[in-house]
Amino acid sequence: ITGATAVVVNSGTGASSWTTTNGSFGLVTGTGAINIGADAAAKTITIGNATGATSVVINSGTGAINVGTNAVAHTVTIGNVTGATAVNINAGSGGSTITTTNSTLALVSGTGALNLGADAAAKTITIGNSTGATSVVIDCGTGALNIGTNAIAHTITIGNSTGATSLVLDCGTGALNIGTNAVAHTVTIGNVTGATAVNVNSGTGACAWTT
Repeated sequence: ITGATAVVVNSGTGASSWTTTNGSFGLVTGTGAINIGADAAAKTITIGNATGATSVVINSGTGAINVGTNAVAHTVTIGNVTGATAVNINAGSGGSTITTTNSTLALVSGTGALNLGADAAAKTITIGNSTGATSVVIDCGTGALNIGTNAIAHTITIGNSTGATSLVLDCGTGALNIGTNAVAHTVTIGNVTGATAVNVNSGTGACAWTT
């Protein structure tokens, strides 16, 4: 390792193999870069194996760890769906960002629950934005769709009073109940401002007012 000493190992199509038996294999370059498969030839580069408890550890200092960040369109896959396989992504106060450019971002969990912001820490959870024709769709199957039904006193606001904003509450053959839970409270419909009107219609099922 004296001065500008260099060692060059070349091989032809017969390949080149380095083997150690139950011993460590070290590549130490000081401040020099370590390049594996960096020549301009298409190839598969494999690190590690799937035998027993084999593990692969990639560490860095204050520099970044980049996986598939070169400007070439390709698929980057992390993990698999076999058995009890798990993928954990952790971040500190620097946050975590998942970005797609004009494409779909899918979170698929099979029969497992999908939790957003479910940890016990006060925070704001925002879904969607107010740009252009952006829409937010929340669907469910035969299970219930609950908004603010947890047993904590809070205000639930749906809609706003900007311009021609409208609010539509539809239902099928099931009932539409407003304030029918057995708790004493005031139920107010409409207001006395200007030309405000309240229309209450009923069909052959009649209309009942009870005090």
